[in-house]
Amino acid sequence: MSRSLESLKLYCRAVLSTESSPWNLDPKCVPIPWREEVIQPKGRKLRFGIVFDHDGEIHVQPPIVRGLAMTKKALEAAGHEVFEWEPLNHPAMVDEMNRSFHTLGAAAILDLTLQNEEPVYGSMKNYEATYQKGEHGTLGPTKLREMIIKRNAYQKAYLDAWNATAKDGKGVMDGIIIAASPWTAPRLGLTQEVFCVNYTGAFNILGTFNICRKV
Repeated sequence: MSRSLESLKLYCRAVLSTESSPWNLDPKCVPIPWREEVIQPKGRKLRFGIVFDHDGEIHVQPPIVRGLAMTKKALEAAGHEVFEWEPLNHPAMVDEMNRSFHTLGAAAILDLTLQNEEPVYGSMKNYEATYQKGEHGTLGPTKLREMIIKRNAYQKAYLDAWNATAKDGKGVMDGIIIAASPWTAPRLGLTQEVFCVNYTGAFNILGTFNICRKV
């Protein structure tokens, strides 16, 4: 997202300012303006769960493990707590996400690519194949309800696990540290052949509950 934390802070201050008030433009935007002091009481040490080298299905490459280890060391040196976090149901949630993409044959994407004569990248070929079979547009209320129930169950299980970190007189953990990808920057074009969204896809299913836990 950025090469520095300060750049991210500058971006957030601008976009989430009361002057911009994006929640007045987007009904899905949570009306929470940027705040400088969110750790209460001020100076409180934080608690983080960390996923080091495996999400339950795919291992990360050594440079990623090294980066996570450096992060853990730096946080602990600053007095914060970092402990191993089990990536609960991550592969199953990613599978559910991919199934949902195929349910409508990625019609929301491919309708646009066809209209604008945009080529489909290799990593999207499976969705294109489903689209061409004419299987898109068949999502009925029963199927939709089943998908929502399953998603809600994953979210509730994760919430329970998150809350269970409050023990031995300590509060619940403040956040999760996890790689965004199992590899560092790949060779140009490689991701069109080897495609992996495991490390971010689980959070598509979880939604924003885990991001807003401490708001």
